[in-house]
Amino acid sequence: MAETGDASGDWLARLSGLGSYVCSKMNYHENCSLQYAGIHTALHGVLEEKEKVEQEYKARLHLIAAKEELVRRNEELEAEIQSLKRKLQASEASDTPAQGSGREHNQSGRQVQITSVQKRKRQSEGHAGEDAEEHEAAEILCVMNNHEQGLSAELRDVREETSNINAELIKGFLDMGGVGRQNITVKYMGQLSERPFLLACLRKFLCKEAEAEASRLCKFWQEQLMNPDWYPFKSDTIGGISEETINDDDVKLQELRATWGEESYKALVKALVNSFLELKECGKLSDRTIVAQLWNFKEDRKATLSESVEYVCSKVKSLSNENVRTSTCGKRGRGGGRA
Repeated sequence: MAETGDASGDWLARLSGLGSYVCSKMNYHENCSLQYAGIHTALHGVLEEKEKVEQEYKARLHLIAAKEELVRRNEELEAEIQSLKRKLQASEASDTPAQGSGREHNQSGRQVQITSVQKRKRQSEGHAGEDAEEHEAAEILCVMNNHEQGLSAELRDVREETSNINAELIKGFLDMGGVGRQNITVKYMGQLSERPFLLACLRKFLCKEAEAEASRLCKFWQEQLMNPDWYPFKSDTIGGISEETINDDDVKLQELRATWGEESYKALVKALVNSFLELKECGKLSDRTIVAQLWNFKEDRKATLSESVEYVCSKVKSLSNENVRTSTCGKRGRGGGRA
């Protein structure tokens, strides 16, 4: 009897612990569901902003096409104005009074008067036409300038909104954390990876010592990398083309090679060169500032805004479906317990 009571007590204790565990899991998933509901709402806002940016981009393309059409029209008008000027100059050169005597002289004088009147009329019409053409050209140039200013303002707005969306996406990815294997996440351009340093240290130290030494070594070279005065490259001309190559005569690199050997030296220099190239690509080589960048690790390139948004939406959708399944299972479990 005593053994039966002890067994019943153990089962009750296990059931109680299992119930507590299930409750904690349900609370955890409910909290996750609330968090991702908030992220889902934020992403809807991002998608709306994306649609707005795309519409503004299409409007910008229309403005560019209109500007090109105005430029073409202005060039045609300028060519036409020059043609009118040449014709006017030729007309003025050919209009000379005729000379004669007697009746012919009278007729000639009358013809001269008529020619003079026609000449003045043509000149008046020519000047009026020229003034009208020049006025029209000036108006077109004014419209073009206004369009160009509006286009510049639109471009500034689009770039600012795109930058804001990019910043919000980076913040969202950082808030999501590095859970699981992600194709798209945040990469810090210019930040050294500790892995090549760890591999180098494992050749010389035990595991724990290697980890500590690799951390110290990576931190040291990151500080060197962030120093704008250190530039371990030299310009070489290869096949008539100037290229930048690593300067093996650099004092710091010579010390690195002497301390860690040729194989480790090549791996560490490769990591340093990659970080230099990342800083150069981001335009931060002069001030050596690390930049957070959305990165497509699957294709090893910068991630576009559209594919970043689509990736997060797919993650939110899958997590929402998982939470729904978990909640449904939990309700069935609680229903079965009451039964």
